[in-house]
Amino acid sequence: MTLLRVISASAILDNGSRYDWWYNMPRGFPRLRTTNGALNRVGARVIERRAALDIGQDDLCAKLAEVTGGAWVADRRDIYRIERARRTVTDLELIALALALNCEPHWLLMGQPEEPIDFQKPDSGV
Repeated sequence: MTLLRVISASAILDNGSRYDWWYNMPRGFPRLRTTNGALNRVGARVIERRAALDIGQDDLCAKLAEVTGGAWVADRRDIYRIERARRTVTDLELIALALALNCEPHWLLMGQPEEPIDFQKPDSGV
């Protein structure tokens, strides 16, 4: 069979059948987390840096839109979830956050002095 065209998360094959990528993809393992269940390590330092700069979440959203040329138009919910470590942060988002907060990406990731990372181990019953 040949792929004729892709429609969002689906593809139409030459025999007319539909192949849904999202349905046929394996779910995989749970996301990597710290021992306290956090999905990222930058959230606490984003809060710290915002406080040092005396800017709110809305101000940070505006700065993110500015430094990315409008490519990332975050809203307060995005910032809230990042700060509470309920959302992962991509490498590109980390760079944008560092630019918007006028700090080093390495500091957002590791802090100073560098803090050790304790990863959560998967349950043995999985």
